[in-house]
Amino acid sequence: MFGISGIINTIVIVGLIVLLVILIKKAYWKK
Repeated sequence: MFGISGIINTIVIVGLIVLLVILIKKAYWKK
């Protein structure tokens, strides 16, 4: 089992990836 810190780290990483994807999509949409 992962520790609480491991779960938090996973959520943070996934969140950052989602934000990057959204920013990229918005950037392409503006063009």
